[in-house]
Amino acid sequence: MGNVLIVDDDALIREITKDLLTGAGHSVFTAKDALEGLDLLKKEEINAVILDIVMPLHSGFEMIPQIKKVNTDISIIIMTAFASLDSAIEAIRMGAYDYIRKPLKEEEVLHAVNRGMERNRLLVENSSLTQRLEERIKRLELFETISRAVSSTLDLQKLLEKVMDITKSVLGAEACSVLLLDEAKGELVFTVALGEKGEEVREFRIKPGQGIAGWVLQHGEPLLITDIKTDGRYYRELDDKTGFETRSMIAVPLLVKDRSVGVIEVINKVIGSQFDKADEDTLVTMAGQIAVAVDNARMAEDLKRSKEQIEGYSKNLEEMVYKRTGELEKINTELKAAQAQLLQTEKLSSLGQLAAGIAHEINNPIGFINSNLRTMGEYREDLMRLIEKYEALANNIKSSNNDLLSSMVDDLADTKMEIRFDFIMSDFSKLIQESRDGAYRVYKIVRDLRGFARADDAERKFVDLHASLDSTINIVWNELKYKADVIKDYGDIPEVECLPAQLNQVFMNILVNAAHSIKNRGKITIKTYSEGERVFVEISDTGAGIPEENLSKIFDPFFTTKEPGKGTGLGLSIVYGIIKKHNGEIKVKSKIGEGTTFTIELPTKMGIPEGAEG
Repeated sequence: MGNVLIVDDDALIREITKDLLTGAGHSVFTAKDALEGLDLLKKEEINAVILDIVMPLHSGFEMIPQIKKVNTDISIIIMTAFASLDSAIEAIRMGAYDYIRKPLKEEEVLHAVNRGMERNRLLVENSSLTQRLEERIKRLELFETISRAVSSTLDLQKLLEKVMDITKSVLGAEACSVLLLDEAKGELVFTVALGEKGEEVREFRIKPGQGIAGWVLQHGEPLLITDIKTDGRYYRELDDKTGFETRSMIAVPLLVKDRSVGVIEVINKVIGSQFDKADEDTLVTMAGQIAVAVDNARMAEDLKRSKEQIEGYSKNLEEMVYKRTGELEKINTELKAAQAQLLQTEKLSSLGQLAAGIAHEINNPIGFINSNLRTMGEYREDLMRLIEKYEALANNIKSSNNDLLSSMVDDLADTKMEIRFDFIMSDFSKLIQESRDGAYRVYKIVRDLRGFARADDAERKFVDLHASLDSTINIVWNELKYKADVIKDYGDIPEVECLPAQLNQVFMNILVNAAHSIKNRGKITIKTYSEGERVFVEISDTGAGIPEENLSKIFDPFFTTKEPGKGTGLGLSIVYGIIKKHNGEIKVKSKIGEGTTFTIELPTKMGIPEGAEG
């Protein structure tokens, strides 16, 4: 449906036609003569005009050219009587689209108007497609020109100046610039700046996030700003210092492998008031080509420098190889020493993290030992009072003073009841046993801690892995007990030849990581079993799990998902190195929200450590 204008001097014809079209869903405007009709055409968006040929003052013939001046695509439908059919044909020749005959028939009127509306829609659509096609051709010609420029030179400065000159001309901009990221200083530098004040802006440096260009660099997204002064990201200092007035602009990132290496800006449209989406799309496409050219030019510069370096190296190759070999031998020696130091450092770091928990574990038994001993001291004082009274009683018995003896016996009974003598005597044995148990717990924790903390002397031993696991659990118990129930599913396994202190560190790192992965309360299951000459230890948790994309990286040095300051990223890397040193394997399976399982596979006989000589 659309808007229809009826121009006829006959009021009855106007009303009849209006009723027909309104009933069909059209919006209808009416005019009694040409002047009124032309005035409505200028005010309203009209899709079709039903025009009577014979009217006073101005005829329909005279009105047709004037209608076309207002809207060339509008559909004009002539109303004519049978006797004036030739006049209708003449009107069509002058630009009318169709005609209907009087007296009017509903189906003819609706058919003619609907056809006119469809014609109008097709003309508008065709005009839009034609405009888009012209813009596409213009853009293709621009891209071809830029492609030729890109392939003509690898000199980055000359290339950018040439491309920006083309861009400024094609987009009709007052000024344009290319800002490239100085990787060393982390700032955008005006590499090319064309237009008024172009030379003056070269001294400015833009930080990521500063101004429009800084925002585009940081976010990697283009910006089309029609009124720059209303945008809070606008960096006014440039205009204030150069005297240039920025009204509108387009800023587009230069992306190389999804990384922003710079920004292109075009400023102020010369023809027309503002840039539009088509201009932005054009600049985005150009930026892709320019980014590739920048990357190619930089690679060419790098290759050139590399070639010069290689030529320089080739002149003294033998001396450099000898020198480099000596450096590598030194580095290798230092690396071996660093690896040994790193292993002990990570162990001490882990123990440092556990120190508070171990102190807590020790404080508990020491606490009740002290409490019991204090209570036993109070008991001693009460017993001494009782014993003193017994001594007095004994002295009086000797003097045979019966009245006094009776009184003191009663007093003795009261004192015995007051101090709860019977309870004290029964509680003594319990306090002493608890104190012994507490002292043993302290001894056991300190023993396990001392054995765990000592530097590895590389002495191989056959050990019971279950004892090693139990000792490690005892050390890290304060990390585990608040987060998980530890379930031991120990199988029948032989002793394993290993470096015990290093295996203890493996178990500790995995157990602590398991506890840290559990948010509230969960389970940690330790399962052991053997197959032939291989022993397996599975440590499973019901924690948060490891994302699939991180599974291949968890054994990499310094990789960690913990917050800064809460992990070195070395724990699992050292675990991997220790297992490899034992000629074993470590595998991990994980599912988000369900947990993680580490499977350690060790030979019963260690053999020659992986990577060792001989």
